[in-house]
Amino acid sequence: AALEVEAPHDRPARMEAIESLGWEDLEPEERASCPSLLLLGDDTALLEQGFETLARLLDSELPVKVILLDGRGRLASGPEPALVAMAHRRAFVLAASPAYPDHLSRGLTDALAWPGPALVHIHAPSPERHGFSAAATLDRARLAVEGRAHVLLRYDPGAPGVFGMRASMEGNPGLDQDWGGASFVEWAAGEARFAHHFEELEGDGELPLDEWLALAESDRGGKVPFVEIDERRLALSSRMAEAAGERLAVWNTLRELTGASSPFTERIRESLTEELQAERQAEIDAVKTECESRIAEVSAGAERQALDRLTDRLLTLSGFDAGRAPKGNGA
Repeated sequence: AALEVEAPHDRPARMEAIESLGWEDLEPEERASCPSLLLLGDDTALLEQGFETLARLLDSELPVKVILLDGRGRLASGPEPALVAMAHRRAFVLAASPAYPDHLSRGLTDALAWPGPALVHIHAPSPERHGFSAAATLDRARLAVEGRAHVLLRYDPGAPGVFGMRASMEGNPGLDQDWGGASFVEWAAGEARFAHHFEELEGDGELPLDEWLALAESDRGGKVPFVEIDERRLALSSRMAEAAGERLAVWNTLRELTGASSPFTERIRESLTEELQAERQAEIDAVKTECESRIAEVSAGAERQALDRLTDRLLTLSGFDAGRAPKGNGA
């Protein structure tokens, strides 16, 4: 506007510079004056070319905040949004649930304040579409987190430290366990949309789900996975059982990435424990040696004192005083 009013002699060159100005050329204060762009979508936005578009946004420096509302209705395996977003390393990532409002509100505040892109992945249970009563909405959301259908996660690219230290899974129930109170299958069994994946158990060859998942794929043929829910033995479709295994794999992958559970940290812990035990044992051995040496010195001194006292006593009984000639004729 100033160039239009003042019309300096170098106006064309300066206008050309303005037209070629990119977001990365702005000063931090200039960026802060620009409001973030909010993009709201559901899980279908990630189908087909959706992930490619999301990847380009998250790899930029633009203040684009993608709010993804996900009902977790697709049992087919696919990329985990939080993992995809974290791979770009520069986007703020939040996976949250309405059942955990403190985690959700804090994460949203920080995601909007982050100057770059952000992905906010929110579990969005729908009573009408998913098949449960409206009064149970928050309970269903809580069970989804317990069953690892939706994982609470926060990744702050501006936090200090290495990659794993910038990510946190704080807030998830049972962080050191496979399931957080309810399993993925128990969560799914409470929603009418998944009813066709459950049948009353009949016939032979059934295995508990955890044992079925432990088998190699080539060994699962002819074996029916089942679970016990509300004193009912329910056979699972292979798709439901596989989905449970996939959610468990995502859960454990995130735990390793964030350092909540990692074979590397376990090895370091074991190594440090061994070193500390070795150092402790060396200290104990040194103290033991010193004590034994002092005991030996004290014992030797006590023996000398006892011998001296005994000698003096014998000399006295024999008519001698210690350090003086014998009484009598001196014979």
